[in-house]
Amino acid sequence: MNLYSYSYAVPYIIVILILFVLAYFENKTFSMKERNKLINVASVLLIFFFGLRGFIQSDFQNYYPWFEELPTIWNVNNFFKPFTESYEPGFVLFTILCKSIIPNYFCWIFVCSLIDILILKKVFKEYSVNVCLSFAIYFAIGAIIMEFNLMRNIKAILILMLALKYIRKRKMLKYFFYVYLATLFHVTSIIFIPLYFVLDKKIPKLVLLGIFIICIAVLFLNIKFLSSLLPTVANLLGGEYALMTELYIASGALDTSYGVSFGVIERVITFFLVFHFYGKWTDLTGDKYIFPNMFVFYFMCFSLLSEMSVLLERFAYFFALSYCIFFPNLLKLIRIQSNKILLSLFVFFVFTLKIAQQTKTIVCKYDNVLFGIESFENRLNVLKYYNANVN
Repeated sequence: MNLYSYSYAVPYIIVILILFVLAYFENKTFSMKERNKLINVASVLLIFFFGLRGFIQSDFQNYYPWFEELPTIWNVNNFFKPFTESYEPGFVLFTILCKSIIPNYFCWIFVCSLIDILILKKVFKEYSVNVCLSFAIYFAIGAIIMEFNLMRNIKAILILMLALKYIRKRKMLKYFFYVYLATLFHVTSIIFIPLYFVLDKKIPKLVLLGIFIICIAVLFLNIKFLSSLLPTVANLLGGEYALMTELYIASGALDTSYGVSFGVIERVITFFLVFHFYGKWTDLTGDKYIFPNMFVFYFMCFSLLSEMSVLLERFAYFFALSYCIFFPNLLKLIRIQSNKILLSLFVFFVFTLKIAQQTKTIVCKYDNVLFGIESFENRLNVLKYYNANVN
């Protein structure tokens, strides 16, 4: 059993290549009708790919048994038990309603993916000049983790994306209402409360440069501060937070470090692009700063939280969709043809390579319910074998 093989990545590479082809034709068409057809093809492709998947990645080991044990609205006696013993209440209620209508795990997965892609489509159409390219970038920068593993997080992230327009419109109550809804799917969404006051503000370039220098110093000098900071904060909070922190440290979770890698180099290049075009770049709404600032937060998360993968995944992906808006609109902004071609090649090769690197592990081996999937027990054994032998 090969733990790593690029053969596992082939289905993912095929999907992203199709999305890039659709993005090329979307860029060439001036007809809104034809553009919508291309966008719909991209949407259906992703709904099919994510929504009809088998037991892929790792969190199915938690979600599948949880779903099977979950009551329905017809089971009044045990209805309230999951709200006190499992995940956030919004996610629990959503899942119970889905199970009450069709009590099938794979139907629930399909509904989850359908909602995700439709919301993404709405967000991308609002902010991006090339929706298919936004889908391709989303597929590469985190969709595999977010759609397969972070099923609660992605719901919260998408709700927060819908809230962003209220920052620009200065409608505080509506914005905080959406943040509250997001916390019902993942409590870490509360980090967006203070961001209302800063996300659309211009950051002085000197400050951006300082952020970059600090982040690079922490990353390249391998400065570990979470191992001392987290226990102190957890002890101040007390209770379950202190216990969870002790368990994370004991399990070696704080030993994770991304170090210097292809991903780090890509993020450094993207940071310099954001820095260079800061204040010149705009999204479709005319806003200059929300998505570039989101990338800055993304860069900070990957640099400052790299020693703890759990925190990194939980927080960095809140800002990952900045890529999906930044690059398509940047390509539109650049007028010099040679520079446009260079940036297009950068986007194509970097994001294709990213998806190949992410999915070359056996736990990402793709199967689809329409063509037959491996059983839960088989994939769980594969996951256990992988975890026992990795590194």
